[in-house]
Amino acid sequence: MSFGSPYESDDILDALDHAYQRKKILFAAASNEGSRNSRSAFPGRHCAVLCIHSAKGWSTPSYYNPPAVGNEDNFSVLGEGVAISEDDRNRLRGTSIATPIAAGIAALILELLCQSQAGDWRIQRPGRIWSYAGMRNIFLAMSSESQAHAVNGYHYVQPWDFVNTVKGRDHVMRDISYRMQNL
Repeated sequence: MSFGSPYESDDILDALDHAYQRKKILFAAASNEGSRNSRSAFPGRHCAVLCIHSAKGWSTPSYYNPPAVGNEDNFSVLGEGVAISEDDRNRLRGTSIATPIAAGIAALILELLCQSQAGDWRIQRPGRIWSYAGMRNIFLAMSSESQAHAVNGYHYVQPWDFVNTVKGRDHVMRDISYRMQNL
């Protein structure tokens, strides 16, 4: 959801609760229109939603993010200078751009899981990854712990470290399986 509001909506709350009960993975932008409010926008601040902040290259948080808040996910994904066409002049930025990138990362992880389940490898409790808690756990695994603390508390998602071709698919699948067992 590439939108946000300072106000909650009963209709959106009902939809979020409905989706959460059905183990849907929801992503929402942390802010809207560059708001530097003291907390994330709604629905990003909802407890069943992965709230996505924006980052420049190499994990630097975007200046328009709401501040990172303790005991919250504070995930950040590339959200500046994102090309939307072949014309390099059309680049977008913001949490509204970072959010679909985060959803795309999640989709790639889920596709990797589906391919592996069809092959020789079996993930323990694979259904858990198809939930807020499961994907949150994977996003935390893709975030460098030391980097999260070094960059104002944001968890910068780095899928290239988690899904590393040098480690091999078996290593990645073991890591996902371990994380699903320990939810």
